[in-house]
Amino acid sequence: MIPRVKGEPARAGLTILGAVQGVGFRPFLFHLATELGLRGWVANFPGGVLVEVEGERAVVERFILQGPAKRPP
Repeated sequence: MIPRVKGEPARAGLTILGAVQGVGFRPFLFHLATELGLRGWVANFPGGVLVEVEGERAVVERFILQGPAKRPP
């Protein structure tokens, strides 16, 4: 049996600026990260949201690309 090789690990810190409070943005990011199997945290700050995720590099990159594309209105 050939062992499964995991992808290269990665961590990304994101600062998302703008009107993100009261629109379900933090729960959206949490669910997206959970769906992709990433670990991390998300927190509001006065100007937006801070996010940190870690997992396989390809999955972290997918999170970064899907976040803006699938965000709540």
